[in-house]
Amino acid sequence: MSLGPYGYTVTIWTSGGVLIHSRGAPSAIDALLFMLGAVSGYASVGIVSFGSAGARALTVRPPAIWAGFHVVGIGMAIGAATLVAHGVHSTAAWPLGGFAVTAIYLLVLAAQLALAGLKPVPAAAALVSGPEVPDDVAAAPVERPEIDVMR
Repeated sequence: MSLGPYGYTVTIWTSGGVLIHSRGAPSAIDALLFMLGAVSGYASVGIVSFGSAGARALTVRPPAIWAGFHVVGIGMAIGAATLVAHGVHSTAAWPLGGFAVTAIYLLVLAAQLALAGLKPVPAAAALVSGPEVPDDVAAAPVERPEIDVMR
């Protein structure tokens, strides 16, 4: 289930629309600045959350379906885009907008997934029989062979 990519697509589209409505169509430089802000927001949340840019995600148990209802996160991101659009009267609105909407969306998504019962499943879980993973099994990064294919 791809809860994050769906919600992030809606977040960027709607928040970008708010900025465009207020500031006009972005130039190519403005679009690049928005992208750099968004990537910086993603990297910042990821590094703070996982401790380094080289950390790897663990396999996770699927969360409850309501965790895919991104109303709060997207709504807060749109609010942030509105504040940036009306409060920043320079080119800085583009990278700041990209950063703010990305960081806010990811942080709210993380909280929502935690509330929905999302729990990391250690790689060693495959060695344990039964549907439940004991709490004392240490978590380990999951190897993702599809990543090697893309290199």
